[in-house]
Amino acid sequence: MREAYACKDNPGSSSCWYDPTGICPAGQPCDDHGHGTHTIGTMIGSDSPSLPYRVGMAPGAQWIACKGCSGTSCSGVSLAACADWLLAPGGNADNRPQVVNNSWGGGSGNLWFASRVAAWRAAGILPVFAAGNDGPGCSTLNSPGDYPDSFAVAAHGQSGLIASFSSRGPANAAAGVQPYTKPNLSAPGDFILSSVPNNTWGYAGGTSMAAPHAAGAAALLYSCAPALRGNMTATFELFQQTADPPLYGGTCGDSGDGVSNYTYGYGYLNVLRAGQAICSPGTLRGRVNDAETGLPIIGAKVVFQTADISRSVFTDSNGNYQILLASGKNWTVSASYPGYFSSPTIQQTLTLNQTIIYDFSLVPFPIRSYLPIIGK
Repeated sequence: MREAYACKDNPGSSSCWYDPTGICPAGQPCDDHGHGTHTIGTMIGSDSPSLPYRVGMAPGAQWIACKGCSGTSCSGVSLAACADWLLAPGGNADNRPQVVNNSWGGGSGNLWFASRVAAWRAAGILPVFAAGNDGPGCSTLNSPGDYPDSFAVAAHGQSGLIASFSSRGPANAAAGVQPYTKPNLSAPGDFILSSVPNNTWGYAGGTSMAAPHAAGAAALLYSCAPALRGNMTATFELFQQTADPPLYGGTCGDSGDGVSNYTYGYGYLNVLRAGQAICSPGTLRGRVNDAETGLPIIGAKVVFQTADISRSVFTDSNGNYQILLASGKNWTVSASYPGYFSSPTIQQTLTLNQTIIYDFSLVPFPIRSYLPIIGK
């Protein structure tokens, strides 16, 4: 982990480390609990074959940290100070991270941290949060993971069954209107091996162990698809659309979309499939119009399919769509909207950093009128 620290030659640099708790001696990074070291190992542990274990999701990434917790307690004041520091570590916005892992939370529907999450997103920082360990009851998602702006991660075990402790949705209505099902997905979080202080290894369980799997996966994907960085909607939807369907049914119902539920979200994190969908990307964009009036169709669904990977986006208020897709693959693309015939399917293959523009014109269903039959 030391080699992956962004300030390994100056460990106490304010560009990489901040301790509002005042616990660590001489301004140097420390871990008085072991939790932080474990989560960082899951995110970016080394893949060196000389190690007895290789645990990191993104072994080439670098880390910085802020100590928002002391022992097992995390004060709101320290967490807020850490959130603000992450926007410009060392007073320089160029030092801010691309992803922030938050293996903490508590309560539900509490918006005290909402402005900080919104600020992170506005700054291009992906906010990943543990869903909470208050399961198996329903509506137990923790804040800030239950915020619409947060990416909440549930925990499952080796069998794929959701961990008994993993918090479940639906989210508290006080958290805000949800564009996606909560939790967003599930990742390994029960009996997880990772690094612990004093150069050793240890097992731990909790959604705190699941969240860094997603945070590390995001860092890995950002390395192969730089254009994805800072695009929160695209990142959320990439993870959700490439997740593996759960092997077991949810116990807390679902949103009715047919692809997600309030136990596993959109399914199991699958970083390989996400990488196959996005790495070395090109851009496909265009507009969906009414074939008769030429007016844009707002909310039309555009579907992209290759092999076993399916992606989709909806058109914006101007009828436009845009998506990053892996280059070198043959993507089949179609558009649809209620009240219209679906478009013919087209084939597109993108090259790296190429932008292809393709517009769809959808034909509306015919309007039928009937004359009344008047009897004698």
